[in-house]
Amino acid sequence: MKLTVNYLGVNDNLLSLRGIAAMAVLIFHAMLSFKVDGFDTKLYEIRINTISSVFNQLIVLLFNGSAAVIFFFVHSGFVLMLSFHNRLSDKVGAWPRLVCLISYYSRRTFRLYPTIFTSIVAGYFFYHYVYVPIEGTYTSKWMSSFFPKGVDFQELIHGLILISHNLNKFLWSLVVEVQLSILIPFLYFFLKDRRLSVFFIALLVAMVLLNLGTQLHEATKIDNKSWVIHKFIFSYVLCFFIGGICTTFSLDRMKICYDKAKYIWLVQFVIKYRIELSLFVLIFIRPTHILSPELTIWGEMIASALIIYNTYYHNEGWLAKIAAHPISRHLGLISYSLYMYSTICIYAAAMIVVSYAPRDFILQYGLITNLITTCLSIIIVVPLATVAFYIVEKPLMTMGKRLSNIIEREPDR
Repeated sequence: MKLTVNYLGVNDNLLSLRGIAAMAVLIFHAMLSFKVDGFDTKLYEIRINTISSVFNQLIVLLFNGSAAVIFFFVHSGFVLMLSFHNRLSDKVGAWPRLVCLISYYSRRTFRLYPTIFTSIVAGYFFYHYVYVPIEGTYTSKWMSSFFPKGVDFQELIHGLILISHNLNKFLWSLVVEVQLSILIPFLYFFLKDRRLSVFFIALLVAMVLLNLGTQLHEATKIDNKSWVIHKFIFSYVLCFFIGGICTTFSLDRMKICYDKAKYIWLVQFVIKYRIELSLFVLIFIRPTHILSPELTIWGEMIASALIIYNTYYHNEGWLAKIAAHPISRHLGLISYSLYMYSTICIYAAAMIVVSYAPRDFILQYGLITNLITTCLSIIIVVPLATVAFYIVEKPLMTMGKRLSNIIEREPDR
């Protein structure tokens, strides 16, 4: 059975959600900068040590950075599939479709790589001209992992060709994003038929169960910090594909299902509070450790898909109001740069705190120190990301669109 993509045009609220997710990633990591009362905050664990350390752990859990990254992957799959279908749907014949494919890759290159390039170069210059090691006595394990082996020109080259993540600790997710973007035309082929979609999902699940992702990861590992294939790559492909699947859900069929289930109270409850339940899963499914890492990713994937589908096709409710706020809109606009420059801004904020705060204060008030570091990180990264958007992102995106239009332009007859 053929599946149809339901394209309703551009939805700014989707972009806003990406900005909110990028900010969650920043807050999540900034709150991990310093030890609290001598305790290093463990990811996705609540340990009853002191009141301050528990509050710090709760903030880290609330702004679940890993779930936000899963949201990015599902979001990208959804948006790219809509865009790809919109450009390909009216193309007939092998040559027009090939031209559209080349156009897609050119636009995607101009969208992703310029900011990757500038963030890597910024990390290189940050290390050589700004970076000062911070004493490990009061810093977290995550903060102490910055630039563990130093940075030379070879490290810069490795970063630019996406095989090293030492200059930007968030680069790993962009490596996955680039790989999955390359696969979009392939995923679109499976998306157009229900039976093919079911087969492809089953194939991905089988690859996960056979642990093929870990095997590929080990085979392509360069060192402990660098790799070509992520160990969860097949789950991330599934995230992209599920995002694409969401574009094919028939609005009429969804309404029929809703009407049929309206007398089943549990289904009615889930439908009514789908956003709240999805956010609950995104925040709390990972810390509970009730599922394996792969199944946890799948749970976050489903929750992300529900939020994205609801935002695009049923743009109403409290989440839509938050997404429509001017601050959310601006964060959405600069979300990519905000995400890519976050790591050096967090470290720069930590350096400022260490420079001005007494050592005893940092040791005694770790929670307050982390909150100050987080606020400083936001103060630094938002203007930087805004400038980067208007100087790097926007001009290069415009250039990519112009090149794409030239590629797709039909010759004069």
